[in-house]
Amino acid sequence: MHDTITPDHVRDVLPGLLDRRASLALMTLPRIVESNRIDNETYQICLKRKLRLKIIENAEHYLCKCGHALDDYGDHCLGCKSNSKTIASNGIRDGIIKMFQRILPVAKMIKSKTQVEKEPFGIIKSLPRIQPFDLSIRLDHSLDSGSWRVPFSRIGFDVVLIHSTQPSSSSQSEAAKYTETDLRLRYGEKMKFARSRGSTNPITKQTIPADNIIGELMTSNNVFLPIAVGPHGELGSIFRRFLQGDDALALPTFQDDRPNAKLAAERAISSRTPFDVLGKANKSWFKTNGHSFFGGTYLSSTPELWANQQLGLTIQTHLATHIKCSLNKIKYNFSSAHASESQSEQILEEEVLDWKVFDGPLTFGNKSNDILHDIHEADALRMVDPKGSTGRTSDDISKARSVVR
Repeated sequence: MHDTITPDHVRDVLPGLLDRRASLALMTLPRIVESNRIDNETYQICLKRKLRLKIIENAEHYLCKCGHALDDYGDHCLGCKSNSKTIASNGIRDGIIKMFQRILPVAKMIKSKTQVEKEPFGIIKSLPRIQPFDLSIRLDHSLDSGSWRVPFSRIGFDVVLIHSTQPSSSSQSEAAKYTETDLRLRYGEKMKFARSRGSTNPITKQTIPADNIIGELMTSNNVFLPIAVGPHGELGSIFRRFLQGDDALALPTFQDDRPNAKLAAERAISSRTPFDVLGKANKSWFKTNGHSFFGGTYLSSTPELWANQQLGLTIQTHLATHIKCSLNKIKYNFSSAHASESQSEQILEEEVLDWKVFDGPLTFGNKSNDILHDIHEADALRMVDPKGSTGRTSDDISKARSVVR
């Protein structure tokens, strides 16, 4: 029976509005902890987004910086390519790192919070400057018998904020089985596995296709888990599986020329990859600490509750801040002439699929590394020969090596 009571603008985003993490962040977080507090303007945007209330009155009279008319609820701000979501993505990444640093030792996956690393490099042998993950968990195989045994060397995560209005291109059978939001989140996950651009080795000048880079991650015994975040704070099924043991959606179809992307997606939801981390943290906490409050108050009594509150807080505040910054760039539309939708409603690939590259010195403690030394030498050669000419004499190389050393 078709719902004739719920307005269309609410029905279309209802799964996101019902996401519990937003409610936990807005209603149950103990505000006695200063870091849990939200400024009034940000809180107002968060609450209006949660209740699907208008953020902008007469929004059609205002233009985004891309030239397209705004909507009442701020959806365009989270879907417009002209408003970069890098700051929001990085803020969510940092919040997840802080949450992992406290939760994972309780779940006995790691011993030290230093094993949760931000944008690690040197993971891909042929491209040591590439930072394939926003954050990663460096696993220790020498843990004691009571610790969580994971057969991989590293679990990497990459945050992607999905499009707020772009419809998915799923089949009718999938559209009948899953919500539109879940399908968009799955598409965001897919695009992290099947990136469109490769990268170039600065030594050999050889360009390595994106799928080969994913293949190197797999052969190095890594797991890659995309963190797809929806416009109302929803999480993709792969990350939900890791956190709370939810069943992941059926994997999307990958093109034949993306075998490593398919392999990475299959490994992400395999039985060997950890799942229900928060559930295991709960059990470990109760076994060791009984019913003492994990967050110091009954409002954050368990590791799972505290983690979901922190996730909701970091996601909601950074999405709201992104909307707030986007609205600071709007202008009044005197003509009410709308720009082309295609000008602003761009698909994910253009904004979020480039590889991050580390531009600092590539060193690991005091240990020498031939590959990293070669990169330093290449950097030094560019200093000696900034125009990058191909004829490099032995004197040039000697100068470069003296710079490296």
